[in-house]
Amino acid sequence: YGGGIFIGSGSASPTLENLIIEDNRAENGGGIYCTSNTAPTLHNVIIRNNQVVYSDLGERGFGGGVHVRSNAHPIFFNSFIYDNSAIESGGGAYITGDAIIEINSTSIYDNSAINYGGGIYCYKESNIEIVESNIFSNSARIGGGIYQTENSQLSISFTSINQNEVEQYGGGIYLEGSSPTLETLVITANNATSDYDSGGGILCTSSSPKIANTIITNNTGNSGGGISCRYGGSPILDNVIISN
Repeated sequence: YGGGIFIGSGSASPTLENLIIEDNRAENGGGIYCTSNTAPTLHNVIIRNNQVVYSDLGERGFGGGVHVRSNAHPIFFNSFIYDNSAIESGGGAYITGDAIIEINSTSIYDNSAINYGGGIYCYKESNIEIVESNIFSNSARIGGGIYQTENSQLSISFTSINQNEVEQYGGGIYLEGSSPTLETLVITANNATSDYDSGGGILCTSSSPKIANTIITNNTGNSGGGISCRYGGSPILDNVIISN
């Protein structure tokens, strides 16, 4: 695991600065794999053109750029995650297993996943905070920019999510069984092509997101260009502009 860098074995806290991690391949974590209570800090790091290439009963093929799990807590500042791919999920980043990740002033773009989360995949009680960042031009089957599920925690503020694309649901963001906080965002020009419940900007399934001070515009979907809600989806909107 960790085609470029593996950070594990408990309490490792390296600082990675002014670094390029590129052209690596692995079964999980093409660029970086973080696990076991590690807490790396990444500043001005480029993670590009990495791949996870093998799928085996759902155990491998996750996190083309970054794979974070098992209480790891990486922090990203002023970094770039792009042109990475996953044969399963999490083209840019895959976060699971009580992991925590902080993403600050970072761009995540042109990543792809065959299944879920072209840009970012949040799973199994993980916790992710994104501030002043850009998530754009990522692609997947479901959840082009971000895919969140399984009681993971998500907070996004002062961030743009644009020009992401999916074959089915949630062009910008796909939410399932979660209650994220989305504040001061621009969600624009995302596309979902499913024939029903597509959700070009946001697809909300059994979720109760709090969305405030946000612009949702010029997104496209066959049903719910801006937001689509299903199966008990109950978003709370405050000072939101929807124009699609």
